[in-house]
Amino acid sequence: RKILPRFIRPALIIGSITIEANATDEDSGIEKVEFYINGKLKGNDTSAPYTFEWKRDRIRLIHIFFIKVVAYDTTGETAIDRMIVRKFL
Repeated sequence: RKILPRFIRPALIIGSITIEANATDEDSGIEKVEFYINGKLKGNDTSAPYTFEWKRDRIRLIHIFFIKVVAYDTTGETAIDRMIVRKFL
């Protein structure tokens, strides 16, 4: 039986946090950054530092969440990053 290394387990978040995305485009600049939780758009930011305050929306003891951040430059190109986390409360 194989045991997964610790670094594969999702990060544990307790309470509210600020999600920050670093996005740059030296050619055309960044237009906006969108923040998705479990596939639903929860917020966006149009100026650096690109952040989203993730507060408690429902009481759950521990739940798995999928965070996706999409950065758009001024020409319409995108870059996407994803992360899986466990959140307590």
